Amino acid sequence: MENFIANIALTFSGLLGFLVCRHIFLSRRRGEFLACPFGRTSCEAVQASAHARFLSVRLEVLGMIYFAFIFLVNSALLLLPFVTLPAIFGISALSVIIAAAAFLFALYLLFIQAVSLGEFCSWCLASLALCVFIFFYTFAFAGPALIFYLAEYRQIVTGAHLLGLALGLGGATIADVFFFRFIKNRKISYSETGVLHTLSQVIWLGLGLMVASGLGLYLPAAEALNGSGKFLAKMIVVAVIIANGLFLNL
Repeated sequence: MENFIANIALTFSGLLGFLVCRHIFLSRRRGEFLACPFGRTSCEAVQASAHARFLSVRLEVLGMIYFAFIFLVNSALLLLPFVTLPAIFGISALSVIIAAAAFLFALYLLFIQAVSLGEFCSWCLASLALCVFIFFYTFAFAGPALIFYLAEYRQIVTGAHLLGLALGLGGATIADVFFFRFIKNRKISYSETGVLHTLSQVIWLGLGLMVASGLGLYLPAAEALNGSGKFLAKMIVVAVIIANGLFLNL
Protein backbone atom coordinates (compact mmCIF):
# COMPACT_ATOMS: atom_id res chain seq x y z
CA MET A 1 0.00 0.00 0.00
CA GLU A 2 2.83 2.40 0.87
CA ASN A 3 4.55 1.70 -2.47
CA PHE A 4 1.26 2.37 -4.26
CA ILE A 5 0.89 5.75 -2.53
CA ALA A 6 4.53 6.59 -3.32
CA ASN A 7 4.02 5.77 -7.01
CA ILE A 8 0.89 7.92 -7.11
CA ALA A 9 2.71 10.88 -5.49
CA LEU A 10 5.74 10.56 -7.76
CA THR A 11 3.60 10.14 -10.89
CA PHE A 12 1.68 13.31 -10.05
CA SER A 13 4.92 15.19 -9.23
CA GLY A 14 6.48 14.10 -12.53
CA LEU A 15 3.43 15.24 -14.49
CA LEU A 16 3.28 18.57 -12.67
CA GLY A 17 7.00 19.20 -13.19
CA PHE A 18 6.71 18.34 -16.90
CA LEU A 19 3.83 20.81 -17.32
CA VAL A 20 5.80 23.58 -15.57
CA CYS A 21 8.85 23.05 -17.81
CA ARG A 22 6.64 22.73 -20.88
CA HIS A 23 5.04 26.09 -20.08
CA ILE A 24 8.47 27.73 -19.95
CA PHE A 25 9.51 25.95 -23.17
CA LEU A 26 6.41 27.02 -25.13
CA SER A 27 6.66 30.61 -23.88
CA ARG A 28 10.27 30.87 -25.05
CA ARG A 29 9.52 29.14 -28.35
CA ARG A 30 6.66 31.52 -29.16
CA GLY A 31 8.65 34.55 -28.07
CA GLU A 32 6.07 35.40 -25.41
CA PHE A 33 6.80 37.31 -22.22
CA LEU A 34 7.12 34.82 -19.36
CA ALA A 35 4.94 36.25 -16.62
CA CYS A 36 5.60 35.21 -13.02
CA PRO A 37 2.73 34.04 -10.80
CA PHE A 38 4.27 36.18 -8.04
CA GLY A 39 5.07 39.79 -8.80
CA ARG A 40 8.28 39.97 -6.79
CA THR A 41 10.17 37.48 -8.98
CA SER A 42 11.78 38.07 -12.38
CA CYS A 43 11.00 35.07 -14.58
CA GLU A 44 11.75 36.78 -17.89
CA ALA A 45 15.11 38.12 -16.67
CA VAL A 46 16.20 34.68 -15.48
CA GLN A 47 15.06 32.91 -18.65
CA ALA A 48 16.78 35.47 -20.89
CA SER A 49 20.13 35.12 -19.09
CA ALA A 50 23.11 33.06 -20.22
CA HIS A 51 22.46 30.71 -17.29
CA ALA A 52 19.19 29.53 -18.86
CA ARG A 53 21.29 27.00 -20.79
CA PHE A 54 23.60 24.30 -19.49
CA LEU A 55 26.26 23.25 -22.00
CA SER A 56 24.12 24.81 -24.77
CA VAL A 57 20.93 22.92 -23.79
CA ARG A 58 17.92 24.86 -22.49
CA LEU A 59 17.19 24.04 -18.85
CA GLU A 60 13.47 23.57 -19.44
CA VAL A 61 14.28 20.88 -22.03
CA LEU A 62 16.40 19.02 -19.47
CA GLY A 63 13.56 19.45 -16.99
CA MET A 64 10.97 18.00 -19.37
CA ILE A 65 13.17 14.96 -20.00
CA TYR A 66 13.71 14.37 -16.27
CA PHE A 67 10.10 14.83 -15.20
CA ALA A 68 8.88 12.71 -18.12
CA PHE A 69 11.17 9.91 -16.91
CA ILE A 70 9.77 10.15 -13.36
CA PHE A 71 6.20 10.16 -14.68
CA LEU A 72 6.67 7.23 -17.08
CA VAL A 73 8.57 5.02 -14.62
CA ASN A 74 6.07 5.43 -11.81
CA SER A 75 3.10 5.15 -14.16
CA ALA A 76 4.54 1.87 -15.44
CA LEU A 77 4.93 0.57 -11.89
CA LEU A 78 1.29 1.43 -11.24
CA LEU A 79 -0.07 -0.10 -14.43
CA LEU A 80 2.18 -3.17 -14.57
CA PRO A 81 1.75 -4.96 -11.23
CA PHE A 82 3.20 -8.14 -12.69
CA VAL A 83 6.73 -6.68 -12.87
CA THR A 84 9.07 -8.96 -10.92
CA LEU A 85 10.56 -7.82 -7.61
CA PRO A 86 14.22 -7.74 -8.83
CA ALA A 87 13.15 -5.53 -11.74
CA ILE A 88 11.31 -3.18 -9.37
CA PHE A 89 14.41 -2.97 -7.16
CA GLY A 90 16.56 -2.14 -10.18
CA ILE A 91 14.15 0.52 -11.45
CA SER A 92 13.84 2.01 -7.96
CA ALA A 93 17.63 2.20 -7.56
CA LEU A 94 17.98 3.89 -10.96
CA SER A 95 15.22 6.35 -10.05
CA VAL A 96 17.02 7.34 -6.84
CA ILE A 97 20.30 7.91 -8.71
CA ILE A 98 18.65 10.12 -11.33
CA ALA A 99 16.61 11.94 -8.67
CA ALA A 100 19.82 12.58 -6.69
CA ALA A 101 21.48 14.05 -9.78
CA ALA A 102 18.45 16.28 -10.37
CA PHE A 103 18.49 17.34 -6.70
CA LEU A 104 22.16 18.39 -6.89
CA PHE A 105 21.46 20.21 -10.16
CA ALA A 106 18.54 21.99 -8.48
CA LEU A 107 20.87 23.23 -5.72
CA TYR A 108 23.29 24.48 -8.38
CA LEU A 109 20.51 26.40 -10.16
CA LEU A 110 19.31 27.89 -6.89
CA PHE A 111 22.85 29.12 -6.22
CA ILE A 112 23.03 30.64 -9.71
CA GLN A 113 19.77 32.54 -9.22
CA ALA A 114 20.69 33.74 -5.73
CA VAL A 115 24.34 34.71 -6.35
CA SER A 116 25.15 35.06 -10.04
CA LEU A 117 21.84 36.61 -11.17
CA GLY A 118 20.37 38.05 -8.00
CA GLU A 119 16.96 37.28 -9.52
CA PHE A 120 14.45 34.48 -8.99
CA CYS A 121 11.97 32.81 -11.33
CA SER A 122 8.75 31.47 -9.76
CA TRP A 123 8.39 28.73 -12.38
CA CYS A 124 12.00 27.68 -11.83
CA LEU A 125 11.54 27.61 -8.05
CA ALA A 126 8.45 25.43 -8.45
CA SER A 127 10.45 23.03 -10.61
CA LEU A 128 13.31 23.01 -8.07
CA ALA A 129 10.88 22.30 -5.22
CA LEU A 130 9.50 19.31 -7.12
CA CYS A 131 13.05 18.00 -7.69
CA VAL A 132 13.72 18.20 -3.94
CA PHE A 133 10.43 16.47 -3.09
CA ILE A 134 10.99 13.69 -5.65
CA PHE A 135 14.51 12.99 -4.39
CA PHE A 136 13.66 12.70 -0.69
CA TYR A 137 10.43 10.80 -1.33
CA THR A 138 12.14 8.38 -3.74
CA PHE A 139 15.07 7.81 -1.37
CA ALA A 140 12.73 7.18 1.58
CA PHE A 141 11.08 4.27 -0.25
CA ALA A 142 13.93 2.94 -2.41
CA GLY A 143 16.99 3.62 -0.25
CA PRO A 144 17.61 -0.06 0.67
CA ALA A 145 17.45 -1.13 -2.98
CA LEU A 146 19.86 1.66 -3.92
CA ILE A 147 22.45 0.69 -1.30
CA PHE A 148 22.30 -2.95 -2.43
CA TYR A 149 22.97 -2.03 -6.07
CA LEU A 150 25.68 0.47 -5.15
CA ALA A 151 27.57 -2.30 -3.38
CA GLU A 152 26.90 -4.72 -6.27
CA TYR A 153 28.20 -2.32 -8.96
CA ARG A 154 30.92 -0.58 -7.00
CA GLN A 155 33.37 -0.63 -9.93
CA ILE A 156 30.98 1.33 -12.16
CA VAL A 157 30.39 3.87 -9.38
CA THR A 158 34.17 4.18 -8.92
CA GLY A 159 34.60 4.84 -12.64
CA ALA A 160 31.96 7.58 -12.51
CA HIS A 161 33.71 9.06 -9.48
CA LEU A 162 37.07 9.20 -11.27
CA LEU A 163 35.42 10.75 -14.34
CA GLY A 164 33.84 13.44 -12.16
CA LEU A 165 37.17 14.08 -10.47
CA ALA A 166 38.90 14.46 -13.86
CA LEU A 167 36.25 16.88 -15.16
CA GLY A 168 36.12 18.92 -11.97
CA LEU A 169 39.82 19.15 -11.21
CA GLY A 170 40.85 19.44 -14.87
CA GLY A 171 38.21 22.07 -15.58
CA ALA A 172 39.17 24.04 -12.48
CA THR A 173 42.84 24.01 -13.44
CA ILE A 174 42.17 25.13 -17.03
CA ALA A 175 39.69 27.78 -15.87
CA ASP A 176 42.22 29.24 -13.43
CA VAL A 177 44.90 29.38 -16.14
CA PHE A 178 42.56 31.17 -18.55
CA PHE A 179 41.23 33.50 -15.85
CA PHE A 180 44.66 34.83 -14.89
CA ARG A 181 45.59 35.09 -18.56
CA PHE A 182 42.42 37.06 -19.38
CA ILE A 183 42.77 39.39 -16.38
CA LYS A 184 46.24 40.62 -17.33
CA ASN A 185 44.79 43.69 -19.08
CA ARG A 186 42.51 44.29 -16.06
CA LYS A 187 39.32 43.49 -17.96
CA ILE A 188 37.53 40.43 -19.33
CA SER A 189 35.81 40.68 -22.72
CA TYR A 190 32.44 39.14 -23.58
CA SER A 191 34.08 36.32 -25.54
CA GLU A 192 36.43 35.58 -22.64
CA THR A 193 33.45 35.61 -20.28
CA GLY A 194 31.79 33.00 -22.50
CA VAL A 195 34.84 30.75 -22.24
CA LEU A 196 34.90 31.03 -18.45
CA HIS A 197 31.14 30.45 -18.31
CA THR A 198 31.47 27.19 -20.27
CA LEU A 199 34.41 26.03 -18.16
CA SER A 200 32.44 26.87 -15.02
CA GLN A 201 29.59 24.61 -16.18
CA VAL A 202 32.05 21.79 -16.91
CA ILE A 203 33.42 22.18 -13.38
CA TRP A 204 29.93 22.01 -11.86
CA LEU A 205 29.13 18.97 -14.01
CA GLY A 206 32.25 17.20 -12.77
CA LEU A 207 31.53 18.29 -9.22
CA GLY A 208 27.96 16.99 -9.37
CA LEU A 209 29.11 13.66 -10.78
CA MET A 210 31.85 13.41 -8.17
CA VAL A 211 29.54 14.19 -5.26
CA ALA A 212 26.78 11.83 -6.46
CA SER A 213 29.19 8.95 -7.12
CA GLY A 214 31.06 9.75 -3.91
CA LEU A 215 27.85 9.27 -1.96
CA GLY A 216 27.40 6.03 -3.90
CA LEU A 217 30.77 4.83 -2.66
CA TYR A 218 30.20 6.13 0.86
CA LEU A 219 26.77 4.74 1.71
CA PRO A 220 27.57 0.99 1.45
CA ALA A 221 30.84 1.37 3.41
CA ALA A 222 30.29 4.38 5.67
CA GLU A 223 31.98 2.97 8.78
CA ALA A 224 35.18 1.98 6.99
CA LEU A 225 35.48 5.23 5.04
CA ASN A 226 35.01 7.46 8.08
CA GLY A 227 38.42 6.34 9.34
CA SER A 228 40.17 6.43 5.96
CA GLY A 229 42.84 9.05 5.26
CA LYS A 230 42.33 8.72 1.50
CA PHE A 231 38.64 9.49 1.93
CA LEU A 232 39.43 12.63 3.92
CA ALA A 233 41.95 13.68 1.25
CA LYS A 234 39.25 13.33 -1.42
CA MET A 235 36.92 15.51 0.64
CA ILE A 236 39.61 18.22 0.67
CA VAL A 237 39.85 18.03 -3.14
CA VAL A 238 36.06 18.33 -3.41
CA ALA A 239 36.12 21.38 -1.12
CA VAL A 240 38.79 23.01 -3.29
CA ILE A 241 36.76 22.42 -6.47
CA ILE A 242 33.61 23.80 -4.82
CA ALA A 243 35.51 26.92 -3.72
CA ASN A 244 36.87 27.32 -7.25
CA GLY A 245 33.40 27.03 -8.76
CA LEU A 246 32.02 29.60 -6.33
CA PHE A 247 34.89 31.95 -7.13
CA LEU A 248 34.29 31.73 -10.91
CA ASN A 249 30.57 32.44 -10.53
CA LEU A 250 31.20 35.38 -8.20
